[in-house]
Amino acid sequence: MRTSIYLILFAWLAAGCESFLEEKSQNEIHPTTVSDMEKLLAGEAYYTLNEGHLFSRVTDVFTDDIACNVVTKAYLEEKQRGRYRFLWQENMFDDNGWGYDIAIWQVPYSRIKGCNVILEYMDQMDGDEVKREHLRGEAYFLRGFYYFYLTNFFGFPYNYGNPAENPAVPLKLVSGVTDEKFERNSVAECYAQIEKDLLKGAELMCANKERQSTQSSRVNYLVGYGMLSRMYLYMEDWDRAIRYADSVLEERSTLLRFEEKKGSYIYPVAGNIETLWVMEEKSVEGGYGERRPYEVSSDLISLYTRDKTDEEVDWRDGGQGCNIAYLTWGYKYAMGDDGNYLYSGYERYAVRKGTNGSTWVTGGIRIAELYLNRAEAYIRKYMEDGNQEYARQALSDLNTLRQSRFSASGFQEKNLEDFEGDQRALLDFCLRERRRELCGEGNHRWFDLKRIGMPEIKHVYMDDDNGRAQEYVLEQADARYVLPIPEEVRLQNPNLNKK
Repeated sequence: MRTSIYLILFAWLAAGCESFLEEKSQNEIHPTTVSDMEKLLAGEAYYTLNEGHLFSRVTDVFTDDIACNVVTKAYLEEKQRGRYRFLWQENMFDDNGWGYDIAIWQVPYSRIKGCNVILEYMDQMDGDEVKREHLRGEAYFLRGFYYFYLTNFFGFPYNYGNPAENPAVPLKLVSGVTDEKFERNSVAECYAQIEKDLLKGAELMCANKERQSTQSSRVNYLVGYGMLSRMYLYMEDWDRAIRYADSVLEERSTLLRFEEKKGSYIYPVAGNIETLWVMEEKSVEGGYGERRPYEVSSDLISLYTRDKTDEEVDWRDGGQGCNIAYLTWGYKYAMGDDGNYLYSGYERYAVRKGTNGSTWVTGGIRIAELYLNRAEAYIRKYMEDGNQEYARQALSDLNTLRQSRFSASGFQEKNLEDFEGDQRALLDFCLRERRRELCGEGNHRWFDLKRIGMPEIKHVYMDDDNGRAQEYVLEQADARYVLPIPEEVRLQNPNLNKK
């Protein structure tokens, strides 16, 4: 929760990032202790409940995990508002795209500004030296984390074309006032800074881990290693992706056994044996089982019946009353002849990984991702040189994950022979497992689609007046895989229009 009183008051900082490119100097009151700086870190560097969806599922609507529904009148405005994003339209964040919304740009930069303040002023603080250095490490990590998201929102993936030429976002690494109109740094430049920040953050947090916070909402060195594994996977540096996954799994490798925890969530607010970092977000869900305009697609639902026998039970697709299931069940309605909706049973309608009623918990990093990162990296190495030992190591990780999600009775391990030497089939199986496991969190699906070749996506928009369907297509490697910088931001700084 944001602290109500700060000993440091930067008026320009509290105002956020609206004038990121046109800042105005104002009076500053500096804190004096490490404890003061920790309050600032919690309030200005970590994202808030209202901002959490940006770092968990704001991009899901662009993916094949989401489909459009015919809805009741209560949801027509919400449907129209989301239409621009569902159809990948260039004005999705603008006034003429059903409403001005620059949060996806503004919020990360506002939090980066908080990180920059902490990094610049930390040496002036009195207090525990070990605590100071851990807080410094958290600030470095968070800055790298936010730039990772900005780069993947507004830039092509690292493995597309020439990352040294493809534009991403401006890098601003100081908090001071400047009249400079920043230009977009390249994808390669952004990744270099992300790597530098994450490495420095993990190093500092590891060296000073005896003073790390015990709160599940705060990061530590294992979170740093986990994020590094993800970053190197995106950069196709398979050895380092494996190395940093190893660094986590050597200390924390236990997965939640779903069959034993059917009344739990994978992301409880207080954390569990599988979560490394837990971040909440404000719930946007309607009443129980109400059909909303954009909900889980049949394509995602059907994925949970693939790659298993009829005797195997995958608890991620558990059923009614099973909280641990990722796919939430609710009332199903059908339109009657009179135009009214009639109850017609139950259906899966949303992805939910954790909740305490008023908030969702779909952000952070957990152990399952590290198994998936390492498995994919091993398969990529297998595809490069044909060494079957890499494939067996990958299958060991995938079997470990699947065994924790399935009922013990009937579970069958996957063996290399099952793929009959087809390397691509093995990779596709791994990517399906990643999609099943990481849906609805971390913006994983959109970012994964980008880095695996930006495939064609088809969305069907449902007309509420007559129920007719109209198909829209995002072509392979479509430029719209790069989100548009909001018009309001570009008006403040025309340099951002440069490609």
